[in-house]
Order: sequence, then C-alpha cells, then structure tokens
Amino acid sequence: MVLFCKRFTVLLVAWVLPATLSFPQFQSLVPNGNKVPHPCSEGAWSAVGHVNPEGGHLRNAFGNDFAALGMVWSETICQADSDGDGRTNGEELGDPNCTWSQGQALTAPATGHPGVCEPMDDERCKGKNDWVVCNKQTELECDVLGDSETQFFDVKFPKRKVPAQETTYTCIIVEVPEVEDHHMVANKPLIDNEKVVHHLLVYGCGGKVRRKLNTPYECGMEASAACRDLIGVWGFGSKGECMHPDAGFRLGKNGYTHIAVQMHWTNKHQHSDYYDGSGIRIFYTKTLRLHDAGTLWLGQMFFEIPPETPETNVYGVCTSECTSKIFTENLTIFGATNHMHMLGIRGKVEHYRSGERVGFITNDSHYTYDSPVQHSFDVPVVVRPGDELRTTCTFNSEGVDKSTFFGKGSHDEMCFVFVKYYPKQKARIQQCLSFKELSMCSSFPETADLFPGGFKGCNIAQFTSITNPATLSMVFQIQTKCRPDICTQECKNTIRKLRQHPCLKEDVWEYIKFFLMEEKTQSNLGLDIGKLLVLYSVCDLQLGKEIGHNEITTEASTKRTTATLNTDTIRNATSPETSQPASCPKCPPTHLSVCNSASRTPTPFRALVAVLVSVVDLFRT
Repeated sequence: MVLFCKRFTVLLVAWVLPATLSFPQFQSLVPNGNKVPHPCSEGAWSAVGHVNPEGGHLRNAFGNDFAALGMVWSETICQADSDGDGRTNGEELGDPNCTWSQGQALTAPATGHPGVCEPMDDERCKGKNDWVVCNKQTELECDVLGDSETQFFDVKFPKRKVPAQETTYTCIIVEVPEVEDHHMVANKPLIDNEKVVHHLLVYGCGGKVRRKLNTPYECGMEASAACRDLIGVWGFGSKGECMHPDAGFRLGKNGYTHIAVQMHWTNKHQHSDYYDGSGIRIFYTKTLRLHDAGTLWLGQMFFEIPPETPETNVYGVCTSECTSKIFTENLTIFGATNHMHMLGIRGKVEHYRSGERVGFITNDSHYTYDSPVQHSFDVPVVVRPGDELRTTCTFNSEGVDKSTFFGKGSHDEMCFVFVKYYPKQKARIQQCLSFKELSMCSSFPETADLFPGGFKGCNIAQFTSITNPATLSMVFQIQTKCRPDICTQECKNTIRKLRQHPCLKEDVWEYIKFFLMEEKTQSNLGLDIGKLLVLYSVCDLQLGKEIGHNEITTEASTKRTTATLNTDTIRNATSPETSQPASCPKCPPTHLSVCNSASRTPTPFRALVAVLVSVVDLFRT
C-alpha cells in the first residue's frame, strides 16, 4: 500500500552525510579551524563557515567567501573582512600576515570569528548578526527553584551504548514518586552525552500503562498509546522550562500517576563507541497552583520541501471550527516554542478572531534549531472558542539536493509549535494539527461526536478499531481475496468495492496509513498492519489504469506489474550502490516501510513488493 518511503530522508543519510556534516575535514583548511571562539560562550564554533555552530547546509558570510574562492586559504581570503567588523579574516583566525599554509602549526590563537561581526553590540555590527542567537543563560532560572517547598525527582536512562545509526528514539516510563496531588512547576535536562542527545519530551500517561516500568525501549514519535499528553519539552540549546506562577502540570492520584520520557539520539557519524545515560529533572510542589496546565500541539504533519530552494513555507491551521468545538471555554496561553530541524529559518503562529489578526503567539524572524526561543508572556494571551491559530514554518533547502519530508529523523523536518496553556480541562484534546489540507481535530475518539460529518465522512476512531465489525469484514475480505505477489481478478474486484468507503479515499486514507505505520502495530488479534497494507495495494496499478491514469511508462508497467518478474528485472529496479528501489526518492512520507526493508535486505520478494507499491501515489493524485 503505501508507506514504503515514509522515512526516505533517513535512508538518504549515507549519501548526504559527507556533504553536509563532515565539517572536521574543512577545519584543517583554515588556520585554527578547530579553535574558532564562539561569540556567545567559552567554547568553540566547530563549523566556522556555517550558520549552525555544529555544521549544516547554510553558510555564514565567511563560509560564502571561502566557498567562492575554491575552499583554499589564500592571501585573498586572508585579507578579506567577511563579517565587516574592521578586522581581516587572517587577523581573527591568528594569521595576520597571511603566511599560514595547510598543515603548518600556529603559535597565535584565533581571536575572533571571521563570520560574526564583533563586538556584537558595536554600532558597525548592527543588522549583521541577526542570524546569531545567543543564550547567555548557563543554568535554569525560575523563581520557584528557590522556594523551600519545591522538590524534585530525576528520570534518567541507564547508561548504555547508543546504536550506530543516525536516528534512534528511546523511551522509559516511570511512576511518579508522590501519591498525593502535586504540580510540576519546572524541568531541566540532565545531559550525559551532548554529542548525541537531540531532544527530550515528557509525556503524562492518561491511560493504563502496560509497559514494564523503569525499562528503556525503542519507540516512535509517540512514547506509548497510554502516554500522549505532552508536559515537558527540552531541545538543544534550552536550559529547561519554568511554568507560569498560576499553573502547573498535575501529577498524583488526580493527575498523571505515570510519566514517559522520550529521548531522541542523533548519532550523525554512526559511531559505535558512544554511550549515554541522559535524563530530566522534574521540579514539583505540593502547594497546588490555581490551574492545571496543558500543552497544545499546532502545526503540519505532511509536507515536502523541494531541494535547492531558499524559502518554502509550510502552513498548518487550527481552524475556527476546531477551536469552537474542542475548546469548551477560553484558554490562557502562557508560553510557546517553535520546533523545526536544521532547515528551519522562521516560524510564527498568528492569532485570528472573526477573520482579523489580533496578534502573534510566536514570531521568530530568525529561527535556529540549536537556539530555540521559549516565548513567555507576562500578560498571557487569551484564545476563545472560534478563534483561529495559523502556523507558518519557513525552510531554506539551499545546498540540499534531495527533497526533504516531514519525519522524525534529524534530517527529516518538522513543523510544530508547543503551546502551554491553562486550564487544561477546557480543551478536549491536546492537538490541533493539520495533515495536508485536513484539520485533524475531528479524528480523535474524544471529538468524533462533535463532528457529525466525521473526517470527510470517515469516523476514523471507529474505522481503525479492530473490534469494529465493518473493519473486521474488510480485513477478512482483503486477506482471503488478495495475494502479495500478484493482482488477481477477485482481489481487484474486492479492492474496487472497498475503495468506495469514505475512509479509503484520497487524503483521509493517506492520513490513516501514516498513523497506522507510525504505530508499527501488530494488534492484539495478531494482525500485521504492514502485510495487510501490502495486500491492499497489490492492484493499485491496474485500478489506476481503469480510472484513466496513464502516467506510467511502458517500461515501468512491464517491470512492476508482471507477476513473473525474474531476479535480473528486480535487480534493475534497485540502485546498484544502495540496493534502494530506484523509484523511492520521490515517495512521500506516508509510504510503507517495505522500501526500508528492501534497502537493508534486497531479497527478490522484498524488491518485488517495493517496485509494485512505489507507484501507488501516481494513481492517487
């Protein structure tokens, strides 16, 4: 069916890594390249030519000049003043006489950053360093931390080896130590290995926890089906979070009795010798505050960023229809944080009422992943039922030669905003996201009754329940009428009929597939979701032709529809260098992970499945 390249950007990491991340090899090309002082801290700016200190596709002024001159240290680049601060690049890098050559030892240290105008508060630097976000704060600062009634507990992962892969999500669920009600009022990270920890999320568990406690396990973007309420966020560059004096996240017998911590490891160079035992400290008080806090997710769950594009805007809307139904009373917003990955350059949430903009929740004109801005409001923002919240994320993909999709990997992208509000009880759900043009607020069991028309006529909660008789009937028909290797007439007839169901049409079906595969679920009845979707998709090519879709070439049709494909044909459908199905690069992120399987183990059957299903979207657009 259809998710085969859901995480395609992650699969591409082996190709793009040398071009985008291997800045150590460039450090040796300039004097003191590994010792360039960071203007915001006592450390070094590792990737001297890049906007991000850790490297990435966007270059700063010095990086642009150095690249334009052939990436060679010469008298020309040495005598230039790339950042316009009155000192030459050579002076700032410890080679004032421009005599240094590669491999030569230097006695003079680097005294400045050739891409950052310094001193940063100098008049001549005005407007030149807007892209530099300095966080001078070294420790979390909250008034409540000095209160004698404030206590804390730590949730730490046991120290263990980090997998030698670019992206790993690991989770742990613990029971909160206090039985009586208390409020979480702050949190701070406990980072053991800063080379690998990308972010930490803390979820409150509202349902029955079935996982073994205090035991790490690999997880997805969601820690657990029982633990979905986001109550804490830490991202690289943050010192932690302080809650509003009037609100806290309720823990204990009338709140969350268990919490889950999700940690995202990013092992850029796939080292096999990294270990980590990071975690988070939870500060709480038994003196309850006036309100329980909640976190509302805004943003977009499906998008593509084209390559080599200076600006791509991605939009998500929490519509007035959604807020009028999911908010039972006014919400008071006291904080918000934009979240994108390395391509993000701007982010904002606009607040509309009756069609008129009344203000901004966030408005980061210069967003950088490693220095996120935590917006807080001395005068909280009030959002009423019927208001609209419009999210815009702007990305720059210059220097990236492949499309980038939404996904959980570090080299995928995200467009989220985490909005803290109170009272928690006045919002029926904690998410008001978009999936393409669809508003997801009607897709939750808690809100299904509020939207009689469902999700474009589909009651998703009912449809995706394996105990639903209609769903069970569909599953039975697919399993008994279809084979994974060939489109039979009885399968085609069955699928043609099933596709009249509103839940199996267009974007609604794309949405359902996305989350089915994100769960990576085998149901309690032993149902393998991935195999079921393969069966469902086996006749896509033939059904597409029936409705007049003729975009597929004769060669593609021959290779991908014949049940008697030989091994040589299957090999031809994959890249010889990567064993990756050749059609995968343009698969959007809602395709089955058979593409992943084929790339790891290119057996004839897996490759056959991959080429059969990689064309599905050509017939669904």
